[in-house]
Amino acid sequence: MGQHQPEVVNIKPQRFILMTVIAALLLMVVGLRPTQADPLGDVRVGIGIKQSTLRISGSGAYQIINSRTGGVVLSSGGGNAPDMTLSNGAIKVAGIGTFSGPLVVRPASESGRLWFSGRAYRGWFEVHASSGGLTLVNVLPLEHYLYGVVPREMPADFPAEALKVQAVAARTYAVYSLNNRKYTGEPYDLLATVSSQVYGGATSEDWRTNAAVDATRGEILVYGGAAIPAFFHSTSGGHTENVGTIWSGNQPYLVGKPDYDQDSPHYAWIVNLSISETEQKLAQAGFDIGRLQDIVPGEAGVSGRLKTITVVGDRASFSMKGEEFRFALGLKSSSIRVTVSQGGVVEAVTPVEGAIILAATSTGTRVNRNENLYVIGAGSQPQVVSGLMAVARRSVTPGVNIEGNGWGHGVGMSQWGARGLALLGHNYREILAYYYEGVELITR
Repeated sequence: MGQHQPEVVNIKPQRFILMTVIAALLLMVVGLRPTQADPLGDVRVGIGIKQSTLRISGSGAYQIINSRTGGVVLSSGGGNAPDMTLSNGAIKVAGIGTFSGPLVVRPASESGRLWFSGRAYRGWFEVHASSGGLTLVNVLPLEHYLYGVVPREMPADFPAEALKVQAVAARTYAVYSLNNRKYTGEPYDLLATVSSQVYGGATSEDWRTNAAVDATRGEILVYGGAAIPAFFHSTSGGHTENVGTIWSGNQPYLVGKPDYDQDSPHYAWIVNLSISETEQKLAQAGFDIGRLQDIVPGEAGVSGRLKTITVVGDRASFSMKGEEFRFALGLKSSSIRVTVSQGGVVEAVTPVEGAIILAATSTGTRVNRNENLYVIGAGSQPQVVSGLMAVARRSVTPGVNIEGNGWGHGVGMSQWGARGLALLGHNYREILAYYYEGVELITR
């Protein structure tokens, strides 16, 4: 069932202004934050951080209100608001004045949408001034926030049960974040990026992902009564990872599992980098090793993701976490096998049985028309030889070859794995129970 839409009523302009001011003052009292007793209330998402200039608009009527005084800064029938800039720690609204703020920007109706940077948003905006610029916060109900998260985190054409898995995981992670404030002192609870969850506002919404959010409304995963950090990633590469391999912690519900993500385009991949390119990337990440000599893998987790890795140079050597190495080189995951070649001719010795000697060359006697395989100790006349050794010679270009699996940290739910399990007939509750073992699915 879809969400019930409130009846639309006509409000006289004077009454609308009075109601908006009262609402703004009430929001000041409650601090615009969801309470501990109601964790599925409103969320505050930072969508524009330390902006030099804010340009916002509305698809319908809206007002800008000074939340400190309740005064109406601007009433607009729609369109662009005046530019906002930082002026001596306050918010300057072009052509109107300067305000200590925060400023609240509210649409006239629930169906109205505010716009910023080419995207439409549900709910309302707050504008905050700080020493680094202006910060724009989108305040809206958590369920509506999820409408803009799920299609940015998982393709909307994935099976319906996989989309429900993503909706529950995203809701749980949001509640966990609200209960464990990462951005203390900031006017927002979450960011619109991978630092929290990718959020694209109303512009990103899709009817299929909205249906998944509605079908799981209020459902979260808890362990010991508390919402869990429901980590998820694109592709594990065949096996998810224990949380302790990637970060600290040993949560029993974040353990590695065989995965069902073989259809993912990120299941296996290869990256080839030059020696100089690798050195440059490491230096930019703070690991100035000089001339690269070797890369030595350390301890690996159950998925093959490296917990540690050492880069060796002629100037310095560094041991780092596998995830640090991954981000330094821009890799999809830390489930990798690395080969460093300084170049030159590589030889591999192999036994030769029953080889037919064809012709002599300047570097040896060629075998079986393979120009890179030479028999040791044979003559130059065609003959069948046994018990001899051959050398396979090939020229190798200097570089770093990296073979990898998966995309993402590998902890928790694999999105392509959830897709695979859904295609096998499993419902979202079963899939959640598989990736987050021992947790409880509750409705709040």
